[in-house]
Amino acid sequence: MALTKIGATLGGSADVIQVTQNSHGLTLGYPVKMTASGYAHATADSAANAEVVGIIIASTTNTLTIALGGRITVDGCVPNVTAGTVLFLQVSAGLLAATEPSSAGQISKPMAVVTVANSEMIMVQQRGEVLSTGAASIANDAIDSQHYAAASIDNEHLADGAVDTEEIADDAVTAAKLANSINTEIAANTAKVTNATHTGDVTGATALTIATDAVDIAMLSATGTASSSTFLRGDNAWAGVGGLRGSMFLSNGHPSGTGATFGGLGRGAAILFAHSSADQEVLYSGSFPSDMTTLEKAVMVCYTTGASGNLYAYFYAYSGAQAGEAWNTNSDTDSQQIIPMTQNIMTELNMASVFTNIAGGDHFQLQLYRNGNSGWDTLTDLKIYGLLFEWT
Repeated sequence: MALTKIGATLGGSADVIQVTQNSHGLTLGYPVKMTASGYAHATADSAANAEVVGIIIASTTNTLTIALGGRITVDGCVPNVTAGTVLFLQVSAGLLAATEPSSAGQISKPMAVVTVANSEMIMVQQRGEVLSTGAASIANDAIDSQHYAAASIDNEHLADGAVDTEEIADDAVTAAKLANSINTEIAANTAKVTNATHTGDVTGATALTIATDAVDIAMLSATGTASSSTFLRGDNAWAGVGGLRGSMFLSNGHPSGTGATFGGLGRGAAILFAHSSADQEVLYSGSFPSDMTTLEKAVMVCYTTGASGNLYAYFYAYSGAQAGEAWNTNSDTDSQQIIPMTQNIMTELNMASVFTNIAGGDHFQLQLYRNGNSGWDTLTDLKIYGLLFEWT
């Protein structure tokens, strides 16, 4: 195949060859390579595809004119960029362009310099370079602490996900390091919790404020909930769900007769407080934990198995410190309460008003008086389930 010189009307004094290749489908201005089946578009995505022969400067359905080098002035072959711009082979089939390939495995191959924007360039093919600017491959265990300066590798120098659990030795994260991370992420006297739909790390979790020393681990079972023996004891505090408030539930299982008075902290069934034409009373005793500061809730939990109706009753309480005070140093009583009750529905009788002088560590005696003489008290029975206190 002979090499032919052509004038400025076509190649602009470029060295060209003319080729016959039926139905070649190649595009004017595109660089081409040589393959076993003929000429094809050249691209910078691999070393083999970047072996450029020349640039198509004319074509018909079955013929090609290919410039091998020199001055090219063919319309449609020179991009409209500033004179002096270096043109590179592109990753996808197309005209030469000023954009240089930059990813690992691609080919940086300068091919021409623009001398007149949009009309003239000098084709000067240069050797292509296979780029290796991607992530460096480092063998396992190749870098130890002796091969990098102290504190020279931080988060900014590590790719996302570069360090996984396989790269952290067993017991490598000390309690001191973990504590430092927790102190940075979680403020004092707070905990972070997630709900069932939460995804991601603890940063997006909900922060809960916890009072100092609110959770007594000794009062929790292995499952994190109060054990039944703790829950029913009158001489201990239960930290409560989440440890936000203390609570105590006193239960008395002794049955009562009409007009009976009784006390104690037994466990078992609810007290049956039957209706009578006479006033009745029921007695409870107990003590509050020494670290209690504020009593937030004090109720008697009860229900009726008879017909719905109104309960007429009031509370009386005595209290004193564990040492140095008489049993009735403090005493409070409230006015008669009228409590609508629904059959078999738990009801809380508010008795907070008779504990206004209670302090941490105080012993107490509580009495509930039921006004059986009142004609409006229509309950046939009252079952007392126990007392519930909550405090901070």
